[in-house]
Formats: sequence, structure tokens, C-alpha cells
Amino acid sequence: MAGCIGVNGRSGTSSSSPPVADLNITPASINFGSVAEGATAHQSVSITNTGTASARITNVSILGSGFSVQGIAVPLTLEPGQDASFTAEFTPGSTGSLAGTISLTTTATDTPMLISVFGKGIVTSLSVTPASTDFGGVVLGNEVKKQIEIQATGTASVQITKVATSGSGFSLSGLSVPLTLSPGSTATFAATFAPSAAGSDSGEISITSNAADSPLTIGLSGQGEKRVVSLSVTPPKLTFGATAVGKSSSKDVVLKSTGNSNVDISAVSISGSGFSVSGAGKGTTLGPGQSITLAVKFDPSKQGSATGTVKVMSNITDSPTEIGLAGLAGEAIESNDVSPVTVGLQWNPSTTANVIGYYVYRGTQAGTYSKISAVVSATSYVDSSVQAISNTIYYYVVTAVNSNGVESGFSNEAVVTIPSP
Repeated sequence: MAGCIGVNGRSGTSSSSPPVADLNITPASINFGSVAEGATAHQSVSITNTGTASARITNVSILGSGFSVQGIAVPLTLEPGQDASFTAEFTPGSTGSLAGTISLTTTATDTPMLISVFGKGIVTSLSVTPASTDFGGVVLGNEVKKQIEIQATGTASVQITKVATSGSGFSLSGLSVPLTLSPGSTATFAATFAPSAAGSDSGEISITSNAADSPLTIGLSGQGEKRVVSLSVTPPKLTFGATAVGKSSSKDVVLKSTGNSNVDISAVSISGSGFSVSGAGKGTTLGPGQSITLAVKFDPSKQGSATGTVKVMSNITDSPTEIGLAGLAGEAIESNDVSPVTVGLQWNPSTTANVIGYYVYRGTQAGTYSKISAVVSATSYVDSSVQAISNTIYYYVVTAVNSNGVESGFSNEAVVTIPSP
């Protein structure tokens, strides 16, 4: 018997998956948070080919205001296992919440790849009041402080990180950093100018922050002045004229600080019979421009001329300041003892053409006169306004006046003494 034996079976076969391009992107969404208008926030994005075939990125597009990408050029091929990165940016051009999408077109299976992006545009702004500060003149050795206010005027908080001052003699105090100002809030500090030399100085305060207008600068200026201690006296001399014994008269003297520094009065003294002074003494201080009044009294106890001096001791360089005093004491003439006292004057007529009259002047000391008449057409005058005090001396002069109102110089002086009753 003949036969065959066969074995049935399938021949061996081999199978494998085709290559696949698969891209993974990190992060899949980006929230830039709050970003000041005009500023830029950055976020790195990583792309990795996790597949078994090459992946080709052919296009990158952006949807949404203020969003952009940097650092990627297309087309770009990534082999299996390769990665690449680029930077997503947010530069808000307006305030408020913004959203967008970064889209990558690729040859991978999950194209297009989308990255959601979010951000909020805010305003970080810092204002200052005043914008600049002028300290004016400051005496050497002194200092002047001025208040400055800063305010967060935007829609977001301002973080102040650094404060610096430049310029000779300028400094600031009362502002510690870091400092955060919420929207609308303020902070104040003091700027100080303490010059070290005479002359003009300038500088600035620089405030560094996250505000869009950082650094904020505040201009400073000032003038260093040499110390001047000065005292004026008005009037520089007192003349009391005729005063009856047993009577008194008073006159005021004004002391004024006319320099740029304090006048310290350490003492006020007076000499001369019949004179006294009140109104200031040891410990009186006059600031620049301030004044004080001294009251000087003449109270004679005997007839005759009297002189004296007020001395003001102070810290001015030419101290003491002296005020001359003069007075004339006489005996009062009782009206029932004598006729009213008058003085009669006569003079020669002027030879100048166009003269229409004369003015009469009188004084109680030689060389100092006051007008006591209207225009006198005659060449004589009776003065009935003299004081009835014996031994009082009066000094008289006259001037000629023409039709244009022009006066001549003084005539020769006439001297009259009131006699005793």
C-alpha cells in the first residue's frame, strides 16, 4: 500500500505598526496674569516629538489682541525624541481681561495643536505732588524740609523698590522701600536741603518701581546763602524838642531784623538825665523780617538841654547799636502870667522875577525844619503856635516860590528863644 501523509498548517507571517508622528506641548494653556499696559510678560513653551516618525511644524498663528510668539521659525522638523521651545508673550495695549489662542499646524496626528492664552491689562502709574521742589534761599548751617506726596494713580498696585537722591545738600526721609501702594493710595515723605556752600544747587529724587513711567524723577533746587545778621533802627535819632519840667513826652524806635538770620538782643540800656526806655530786653529774638518797638520817654527834672543814648546789645557784628537822644527842658509859662506867646518874623523881598510869595519853616534843632505856613504874600509872618515853655529854642527859615510852584533854597536861619516869664 502506498500512501502519503501531509501536515496542514499556515506558513509563518510577521507584522509591525507603521511609524506615527506625535507631538506633546507643555504647557497646554498659559495665564499671564495682570500685566501693566505697555509692559511684556513672557512664558516658555516646550514641544516634544514623542512619536516614532518625524513631525513637521508648518505654521504658527495667533488669535487675540496683545499675544505673540518669539523664537520659532517654520517650517520646523522634529525627529522622534527631539524637542524645541519658543516664547509666548503678552503685551496688553488696553486694560481689562484678554484671551487668545496660539495654533500650531503640524504633520502630527493631533494637528492643529492649540494653546489657550489669557491675561489682564492693567495700568501701573505713579504721580507726585509737587512735580519739582524749589527750596529757595537757605542760610548755611540751616536746613529746610518740604513735604512730597506720591500716589498710585493706575488700576493696579505699584511696587516701589528703590529710592535715590542726587545733588549736593539734598536728602530725603520718611520713605522706606520696598513699599507697595494699592490703586489710589498715597505716601508722603520729606525732602531736605541743607547747603554746605553758598551758591545754587540742583539735584533730583529718583523712584524706581513697576510703574510704566519708572523711574519717576522729582527735580530739586535751592540756593545756599551766607549768614547775614543785621539790625535797622527807625529813626536812628530821637529829638524831643521842648518839654516842660514836670511833664513828659514819649517817642518810639522800631528795631527790625533785616538780614537772613535771627538777631538775638542780649540787653538794652539807656544813658542821659531824664531819659528811660521800655519794650525789649535780654532774651529778645527777632527772626528775619521781624521787628519790635522801643518806647523812649523824656521826663526832665530840670531846665536845659539834655542828651542821651540808647544802646542795644545783640549778635550783629557792629554791636552795640546806638540811638542818639536829645531833649530840651523848660519852665512852663502860665497863661495868666503873660500874654500868649507869639514869634514875629520879617525878611527882605526876593529879587527873583515871578515870585508870588513865601513859605515859612520852623524846627527845634538847627538844620531840621518843617513847613508851618501856606504861601505868604507879604514879607512878614506871625507864628502863634509855639509852645509856652521858657528857654525853648526855635529855628526859622523861609523860601521863595514862583508861579510854577518852584521853591528856592532856604534863607539864612533865624533863632528865637522863648523867654522866662
